[in-house]
Amino acid sequence: MTPQELAEALAQILNDIIAAHGGDDARDIVATAQDTAVDRPKNREHGDWASNAAMKFAKRLGQKPRELAAEIADRAAAIEGVAKAEIAGPGFINITLDVASAGETARRVVEQGEQYGRSDTLAGQHINLEFVSANPTGPLHMGHTRWAALGDSTARVLRAAGAEVTSEYYINDAGAQMNKFGRSVLAAALGEEAPEDAYPGAYIGELGRQIREQIPNLPEIAAKNRDEALEQAQELGYQLQLAEIKDSLERFNVHFDVYFSERSLHAPGENGEPSPIAAAIDRLREQGHVFEDDDAIWVRTTDFGDDKDRVFTRGNGIFTYFAADAAYYLSKKDRGFGEKIYLLGQTTTATSVASRQSRGLLATTPRPIFPCSSASSSTSTVRSSRSVLATSSNSTTCLSGSAATRCGTGSRATRQTRHSRLTAKKCAAAQMTTRSSTCSTPTRAPARLTATPPPLASIARRLLPNCSHTHPRLNCSASCSSTPALSRARQNCVSRIASRASSKNSPPHTTVGTTTAE
Repeated sequence: MTPQELAEALAQILNDIIAAHGGDDARDIVATAQDTAVDRPKNREHGDWASNAAMKFAKRLGQKPRELAAEIADRAAAIEGVAKAEIAGPGFINITLDVASAGETARRVVEQGEQYGRSDTLAGQHINLEFVSANPTGPLHMGHTRWAALGDSTARVLRAAGAEVTSEYYINDAGAQMNKFGRSVLAAALGEEAPEDAYPGAYIGELGRQIREQIPNLPEIAAKNRDEALEQAQELGYQLQLAEIKDSLERFNVHFDVYFSERSLHAPGENGEPSPIAAAIDRLREQGHVFEDDDAIWVRTTDFGDDKDRVFTRGNGIFTYFAADAAYYLSKKDRGFGEKIYLLGQTTTATSVASRQSRGLLATTPRPIFPCSSASSSTSTVRSSRSVLATSSNSTTCLSGSAATRCGTGSRATRQTRHSRLTAKKCAAAQMTTRSSTCSTPTRAPARLTATPPPLASIARRLLPNCSHTHPRLNCSASCSSTPALSRARQNCVSRIASRASSKNSPPHTTVGTTTAE
């Protein structure tokens, strides 16, 4: 007997009890398998499965939990495959299966093989799952293995539920970090002293050795044209490092369907079409979300709850990471993915999160993909300090690490105004790390308490009204809302933070259950 079958049997029993004793007031009460879902008891001596269904429905039926549990247990004991059903505590029901039932499960597993546990629940859904996405400027480390294992497991669960899943690795192969990487490997290849800002690690020396082997005339090239030598060394070092990353993932038994290069977002089309980033600007401009100021192109993200508008293109014409993220999102949307899931590491900055928030600019009214109140979907295995954001027709899920947002100051024009609001918002900005459920919103501020509160909490609260934002140690509200109703909670929270900060033995901030993953 599977847990689902047992839950369905308990739901039928409970509905029979409701029909027999509920009366007119209970006509609209219907128990589902989700209501009667069973869990493993903490002590296996208490049985194979436990249910708290009686405690959920007792008050609504006007009965005491233990009395309702006793009636459910009496009927549950008659279910085929159940050896006994007992009451525990205030109204828990502990169920023990007979040996034949366990044998039947084993028989099914053997007979069905790889098809065991599969369903068509998510049939017809096209899901893009992005994870790991470490910079190609160094080897993978232990932190990356966490996201590799979690992401690959999530993909397998979704596929087993019938979804078409594309696992995708976003290669950050454009920008300042690549230039820094190029200078590092070129110096190593030429036997020069490493630049002051060079990447550390023995792997840089090894890459330099391989580059020198494959480009033996690199010193002559550098003597004539340093820029050309840098370009060749950077490109070869990038390809060597990316190949090592792919090999590490394959040996870890994690396979990606797509390796998406950030450089492709900056490249114009074959027939002279604008680059994907330029096209993203045009799409946002058509919707009225773009303006120009100080020779830069901005996106008006404050219209969607962000704490400041975001720069899309700097005055020197260089695109920001925000621009690349927006274009990347549109690429996924244009490729036909209805659901887009992101596993974001601890180093995600406020700009990255704002990029994900900006997807509201490019889609429809946001909604949560999975309900906050229960873990009914097959993807409920993804649990951590995470935020779940989505859109109704093209859904987006951001699964972000505990440092998913980093506080920062806004534009020069609004900085002074924001400073006047800091006292009321310190609760959200100061030392906040939350941990509750898949739908919780994590925030974490720098050590200084003068930073602007991150906008994600208020946005997620609007999208997910049923979610709570509670500090696990301080037991206080972490909401960034400015509504008067929460003023007392905020001030109480600030007092608790100050009290914690004054204690040497109990620091005010502890990051719980996080692993650094770029």
